Amino acid sequence: MPDVRGSYGKTVAAALLATVGSIAIAAWLAVWGWPVAAIALVPLAAGVGFGLVGGGGLIALHRYTLEAQGQPYLPERRREQVPGPLRRALRGRRLLPGDLIYVKPLAAILATLDDRGTVDALPFMPGTADSFTLRR
Repeated sequence: MPDVRGSYGKTVAAALLATVGSIAIAAWLAVWGWPVAAIALVPLAAGVGFGLVGGGGLIALHRYTLEAQGQPYLPERRREQVPGPLRRALRGRRLLPGDLIYVKPLAAILATLDDRGTVDALPFMPGTADSFTLRR
């Protein structure tokens, strides 16, 4: 992959300068009391757009810097939200990320299957029995 950090750096600098300039123009138009307030919204909207471009460029530069150092861009930790005590109390019987479950022994699972090997039209896959039974 070619090194594009210089190009991203220029884009980020230009976008952030355009953001500051656009917002300054919008503020100047608002202070001088232009008859149509919508005119001041155009440079303000442009400033927000330039700010988003600059923010995206900063994220890309951060990613390339980490990759150049041999570090992963995404964290190794779990990204799911671990529920707090209030959410756990209000959730009812729904499972949430981070919950521990206990998988029944194979005999107990087979006892719940109908003659087609399903429960509520969901088939049991025997290949998963060795991997998951009697585990948390």
